[in-house]
Amino acid sequence: MAGTDAIIHCAGAVRGGNYRNFEAVNVAGTGRLIDAALRAAKQNTAKRDAAVDSTAQHDAAKQSPAMNNAAAQNATAPAPRFILISSLAAREPGLSWYARSKHESELLLHRRAGELRWTILRPPPVYGPGDKEMLPLFRHLARGFAFAPGDPGARFSLIHIDDFADACLAILKSGDADGACLELADPQPGGYDWHQFAAIGAAHWRRPVRVFRLPRALLNMAAAANLLWSKLAGRPPMLTPGKLRELRHPDWTADNREITARCNWQPRIGLQEGLCSLESILPTGAAPSAAISSPPPNYSANPSSPSTTPPATPPPLTTSPASPSTSPSPPASR
Repeated sequence: MAGTDAIIHCAGAVRGGNYRNFEAVNVAGTGRLIDAALRAAKQNTAKRDAAVDSTAQHDAAKQSPAMNNAAAQNATAPAPRFILISSLAAREPGLSWYARSKHESELLLHRRAGELRWTILRPPPVYGPGDKEMLPLFRHLARGFAFAPGDPGARFSLIHIDDFADACLAILKSGDADGACLELADPQPGGYDWHQFAAIGAAHWRRPVRVFRLPRALLNMAAAANLLWSKLAGRPPMLTPGKLRELRHPDWTADNREITARCNWQPRIGLQEGLCSLESILPTGAAPSAAISSPPPNYSANPSSPSTTPPATPPPLTTSPASPSTSPSPPASR
């Protein structure tokens, strides 16, 4: 890391069958990266100080001591900027192993940052081209189904990858984000509930999208069985009882006010626009087999009013929808 000016720590474990699986990457891994950054900062400073001393000695006859001191200060590099990509789940460390590990990684940065100029960023679920964790959710949506793991009125924020990347750059350019823990989200104030999420999908694909609340007992059994099977197979699971507690949390919304005030950043891509960026990776059989003759269930042209009437009926489409998978793919905090 010699010569590094900024570090954006995005790596993390999102699957695991026990806390140690998450701790090894999200906590211990973060600690190793912090230590490496601090060593690099000391090496950079030592090298530049040596260069300044050599230059100062050479020019001693031409410059005053005050000028030499100024030159030394200007040539000494500041400590690297360090952005820790955490998660909204860190707000609730008691929910799951993942949430606890993200919370612990934040505390570790507080304790060991030293001279690093650091910022913690807590995004909601990040989606866009290249993402695999959220892709099943959008595939189901394109086929006309939204599977809610808990209360369909639970609210969650989202963020498109392009806005997320722009926010990281804005933090690096800002002089007012050091030592801050910032949340961010797309332009939708207050996030979405499942009916609003489905309504936006219905408007985008011009087809009904129905919200199904997955049976609580069935999901509980699936999570327990998945955890047991992962231990037998030696593979880290995604769906566990802790992950279910995350998914059923009633409020995973984020507020942009602080990051906007500190970094002059604002999101540009709402869910309507974000769905357009997924067209090339979503199923080609997403269109309905007949014209939509009635409003989609829980449709809303305005997400704040789920019961309003949709726009004009679109023309008929000819392809048939694919059958949805029965596995749940709800958004999860990252």
